Amino acid sequence: MLFILTGGGTAGHINPALAMAQMLRRAYPDATFYFMGKKDGLEYSLAKKANIPFIPIRAMGLKRSLSPRNIKAAFLALSEPYRLKKMMRALSPAAVIGTGGYVCYPVIKAAHMLGIPCFLHESNAIPGLAVKLCEKMATRIFLQFPDAMRHLRYPDKALAIGAPLRDGFEKADCKRARQRLGISQRDFFVLSFGGSIGAEGLNDACIAFMQKAEKRERDIRCLHGCGARCYEDLKKRFTPSSSKMALLPYINDMNLYMAAADLVIARAGAITLSELSALAKPSILIPSPFVANDHQRKNALLFQEKGASIMIEEEALSADLLLDKVLYLKASPHLLSKMSNAACKIFSFDTERLFLKEMKNILGV
Repeated sequence: MLFILTGGGTAGHINPALAMAQMLRRAYPDATFYFMGKKDGLEYSLAKKANIPFIPIRAMGLKRSLSPRNIKAAFLALSEPYRLKKMMRALSPAAVIGTGGYVCYPVIKAAHMLGIPCFLHESNAIPGLAVKLCEKMATRIFLQFPDAMRHLRYPDKALAIGAPLRDGFEKADCKRARQRLGISQRDFFVLSFGGSIGAEGLNDACIAFMQKAEKRERDIRCLHGCGARCYEDLKKRFTPSSSKMALLPYINDMNLYMAAADLVIARAGAITLSELSALAKPSILIPSPFVANDHQRKNALLFQEKGASIMIEEEALSADLLLDKVLYLKASPHLLSKMSNAACKIFSFDTERLFLKEMKNILGV
């Protein structure tokens, strides 16, 4: 069986597709996969790392303001499905799976024209533009948040299954993860990251926080993932004097680092929240103010209300505030334990079983 995956822009769109490929391989050991997306997008490097052959497509995102770029984006959205249709007819996939980002539309459209089953996965509580454009063509729409169903035009196609996570998140153990990464059990390990493409405000605050923590607290260890586009600039500005402070462009073994962490500082993307829940990690969440429908703020508020996180608005974010919150939590092991227990209860779907059951029912194999 051949499956085509598509999704792009951020790791939050791409990793669920890769996770579903892992699930499908367990159900169909002889299954093969292709990933369709932009060759200059993050999806290319992540698919390559997962050893999934990549097929580049032509697509552009729409600007939310008037822009000449939108004319070309609209032209590609109309023309690219017909080019992909010829390619897809030759490949004859059993199904196409889209996980968000503008690259999904031409791929789903081409598959739909050929009568190939199309599946979507929406990670956020409010569906993104790609899912809204594709939902009429979809055979089934998988959701992370049950509440997202009320924002769909075709809720009868939807099924809440939670978030597909890459292998390793459910099985990761803190002590073993620290041993593999060489992190002392005595250190208070803070993991921070701003998403796969980086976040300037969060990066600046985290770097300044690490500089302050390095001077004040010998038993604090920090690792910050800043995003590839920000890495070279930040590396010039931040030269740690201790091996306990580190900066990476992208965190490949996120399951290990997150499992090893005492505390996570991050944006409030839906997949990040599922990973925090799977590993029962306390967190400080700084929702991005630049996403559609302010959905990260809604995500972060949910985790704060459940007692799993502390939310800080970006406009209030500073190195001093981060240091105060981290030191307060470091000195409050009982509170960290309560936050951990709250986090693990937020998402409790049997995602793989639900996903595979639905796929098998629809594909008939």
